[in-house]
Amino acid sequence: MFGAVDRARGRVVLFNLREGRRLLEFVPGFATVVSNASLSIALSGDRVAVGRGGGDGGVVVHDANDGRKIIEWAAPRSQRLEFSPDGKLLLQVGRSRRSLHLWNALDGTPRWAQTDDYHAARFTADGRHLARYSWGNQLQLIRVEDGMQVMVLTDNYYQEMAGDPSGQLIVGANPLGFIRGFDAADGRQRFEVQ
Repeated sequence: MFGAVDRARGRVVLFNLREGRRLLEFVPGFATVVSNASLSIALSGDRVAVGRGGGDGGVVVHDANDGRKIIEWAAPRSQRLEFSPDGKLLLQVGRSRRSLHLWNALDGTPRWAQTDDYHAARFTADGRHLARYSWGNQLQLIRVEDGMQVMVLTDNYYQEMAGDPSGQLIVGANPLGFIRGFDAADGRQRFEVQ
């Protein structure tokens, strides 16, 4: 399943890419309506989380099968959302990347937040860590449990990152075209390309 935001109509659209067909379309069920607010989405199994980038922010979770609203909670304005691999947690990068929040995706309770820097982050394949970039600390591995640093991967500018499905490698990239791969166990650089 693939999800997209129809910004012109303020709707979430879900697709089956293999079959090339639209599965579902719905208006996010926020309690208050904010026209022209940017939306960000994340998919996990049968759930779709929608974060609002304008107005008073907020997160709403819908059933991906029928569009039914499951839960909504107050949250800062969103830039990007991502479910943990098991779907139990929701990572939120705040609007303008000024904050990083981790939520219980089932009931909307906050786990922890970091609001002191410019942030980008992604879950590692095992869901136990986040690869996190911030201006002050650069690219590092932090624990999902408490948001504390495990190790610094590089002190250079690598604000885009991804992990391989095996969980053994974290890859960072920057706008200058440099890509570095780091061992997820010990932080050692394994390759660099440009």
